[in-house]
Amino acid sequence: GEILTVSTKDDASIWSILGVSYFSLAQYDKALHAFEQEALQGKADKNNLRNIAFSSIRLKKSNGCDLGHQALEAFPEDGMLHNETGKICLSQKQVDRGLAHLQRAMELEPKNAIYVTDLTSYYFRHKDNANAEKWTAKAIENGLDMSTLYTNLVIACYRQGKHEDAVRWADEGYGKRRDPLLLYHKG
Repeated sequence: GEILTVSTKDDASIWSILGVSYFSLAQYDKALHAFEQEALQGKADKNNLRNIAFSSIRLKKSNGCDLGHQALEAFPEDGMLHNETGKICLSQKQVDRGLAHLQRAMELEPKNAIYVTDLTSYYFRHKDNANAEKWTAKAIENGLDMSTLYTNLVIACYRQGKHEDAVRWADEGYGKRRDPLLLYHKG
């Protein structure tokens, strides 16, 4: 790809392929440059914007939240883009915007453990146990069956003084997963 950009530097598709290659190799600064070159060659379409947004987000650029939001106007059903945009927005102290994107990612792909973890981890870190409980329970109800989710749910209920709910979730989780950690938290 790099060789082709020397001989055919005006070909937007070469820059696009090169950008995707760099992105796949986690060389986000080179990927961003390639996608920007693609745009300069007249291919500033919605896919190009999406690629620029993802690269900027991975580089933690100050415009990452805004670019992700713009790309989502063209790709409103893209769970991964919502999740990545949500995380960059949170890191840039745009909490309401970030949480909305993380919640949307989870709604779009309710069985994606990464999206659930990213959202509920935020709530746990900020001691918002009610929302941690709500979204963790929602993940379980949507069919995401993991011991960790049950353990987190037990902890969230316990921290709120909802001990009967904590025991109920521990019993349900242990009945499905036989994880001794659930028995520990039940105790």
